[in-house]
Amino acid sequence: MRKISLIIFVIVYSLSASAQKNVILEQVRTFSMLGPVMNYFSLPDTRSTFIKQLNDQLLAKKNARINDTILRVITLENLKQYNTASVYFTNADTATHHLYIDIYEYEPNTFYYSQPDYLQDSLLFKRTKSVFQLGILFVNHEKKIIRNDVLTICVSPGSSNGFGLIPSNLSVTPKGFTDLLNLGIGRLLDEQNNTDMIEIKAPPAFYADNFILPEISKHPVLQTRSQKDIFTYQRNGESEMIRLGDTFYEELIAKGKKKNIPDNSEIANAINATGNLNSSDFVQLRQECRDVLRDKNYTLKLVTEINPNFSFISQADVFTQFLPGLVHTLLKDKDTIARFIIQKNIGIPEKKIFVNKITNGYDSSSTVTISGSSVPRNVLFEYLVIGIIGEQPFVIRCSDRNSLKEIRLNDKEVAVAKGIYLPERIAVFDASLEMEKLNQLLMIAFSKFYQ
Repeated sequence: MRKISLIIFVIVYSLSASAQKNVILEQVRTFSMLGPVMNYFSLPDTRSTFIKQLNDQLLAKKNARINDTILRVITLENLKQYNTASVYFTNADTATHHLYIDIYEYEPNTFYYSQPDYLQDSLLFKRTKSVFQLGILFVNHEKKIIRNDVLTICVSPGSSNGFGLIPSNLSVTPKGFTDLLNLGIGRLLDEQNNTDMIEIKAPPAFYADNFILPEISKHPVLQTRSQKDIFTYQRNGESEMIRLGDTFYEELIAKGKKKNIPDNSEIANAINATGNLNSSDFVQLRQECRDVLRDKNYTLKLVTEINPNFSFISQADVFTQFLPGLVHTLLKDKDTIARFIIQKNIGIPEKKIFVNKITNGYDSSSTVTISGSSVPRNVLFEYLVIGIIGEQPFVIRCSDRNSLKEIRLNDKEVAVAKGIYLPERIAVFDASLEMEKLNQLLMIAFSKFYQ
């Protein structure tokens, strides 16, 4: 009886195997309007993963398998080079099917405004970092079309444990790239699929650096949750809830009957030192904050000059001429607990990024080298905040378009946070850092006035 069962199994397996079609991946045409993402195909791991995943999808969706694993990638300089795939056969065997794949990446606004069919999806394209159009042409040995379809994939930022500087022209890591292609090709090979556009939230890629990546994997990452102007997180099993609230503007008048600042005060002296008392307006920027669980109210006060020569090219320039000196403060109720200066566009020579190396921003073993200059670049900090909190010196460095905040206390790196006006994730390097002190530093780091 066992012999009969075994014979039946062998016959069934043989029939199943004989029904499978061989497939040759004839070509993969690539194009990117943004930059280096297609360079991932130069990485052996990317190539082997792509072929394996493609083979798995063909087996699942078409009962077919690739019998030629050579990856023939054609990089297009522009889309006018080839309007349609050139249907040629590497092997004209009658038992073989032939597959052609197009992978094109577009800048979101360019794609959106050139495709009127997607005008109703404006909110999607606002959060999209890049748009991929994935196309397949699948034919038999007689060039009869088995499958011919196109899928649009909008890539928006997804959750991540990563920290560092994010390339503006690269939306995915190598793993994110192959995952995206695997999902898209699976949809295109599926006869039941009627979707022509999907959104994928992909963890961002980061430049490799010499100041965060070497340390970040040693520390737990605290993911935050936010709603409107409130964010929450947990550290050591304890919950924290911080509100970074409303902003207000108050004109500062240093002379005349309407004067509202005392003579010889630090603010008055700073205003007089500009030499623009008669030509500029001076404004105190105020943001109300709250440590909710401790029932503590805070006020962030920054002093700025409205430049009389403001060109109106960028509205962000209006309220960013921060006055020099320790005139910017954080108050807890009415007590001043921090004084600091704010400098703009400062480079720190020892801080470097490597624009030809890409990582997931957390694990140094994820680093891959792609084409590009191997010369490291200095990091430019849009804002450098230096001051005293309590009796302790602190520094906050804001880089990557104000989305990366490095925090130093007592001349030691104590934390790093990712986000612009609310933290998305936080890594604490110093286990002894008090929760209340960390929250105060985050209030300063995430001011809405850093444009």
